[in-house]
Amino acid sequence: SMGRGGSPAVPGTYKVSIDMVAKGEVSRLVEPVEFKTESMNLASLPADDFNEVAAFHAKLSKLNRTFMGMGRMLEAQLTKVVTMKQAALQTPGADLELQARITKVEEELHAIGLAIDGPSARASWEELPPMDMPLSRRIRVAVYSTWGHSSAVNGTAKTQYEIIMEELPPLVDRLNALDDEIMAIDKALEEAGSGWVPGRKIKM
Repeated sequence: SMGRGGSPAVPGTYKVSIDMVAKGEVSRLVEPVEFKTESMNLASLPADDFNEVAAFHAKLSKLNRTFMGMGRMLEAQLTKVVTMKQAALQTPGADLELQARITKVEEELHAIGLAIDGPSARASWEELPPMDMPLSRRIRVAVYSTWGHSSAVNGTAKTQYEIIMEELPPLVDRLNALDDEIMAIDKALEEAGSGWVPGRKIKM
């Protein structure tokens, strides 16, 4: 049987209920019903330890959520920084040092984006010169080589996961630190009398 997101569910006893959300209110339609799942033994290469496979899929799922969140955060930060650059240029009270801080943050965000996605290719990955594999590609390799089946976790997936777990945390830390810097710059811009930028509350 398959669990949420295509990950194999460990055979055992589960419960399911049905709720309805309407006009901001949650109504229980069906109380939890218990059911038991068993392996259908359809895997051509069944894993010796099904729990290990399910645990690895859960780790990949968590990693993928982190990665997707980083992408959305990076996109939002870049949008805000572009707006901040325009606001700084139009604000007489914003000095050159503040503008330089904004430019530095923008360059850092682009560097993180390059580490995550790599350079853009016109047609395919193969046309790019030799380079370290970007993290987005590593995650795809790890996911596609294990997802949707219950065979034992292969060496490729494990290797990619280990590399990702070594390279991704420092990028997460950098992205969070840049978010703090963006908030500090935005505060300085607001004090200098700049126009509105995304994320601010409107003040009279």
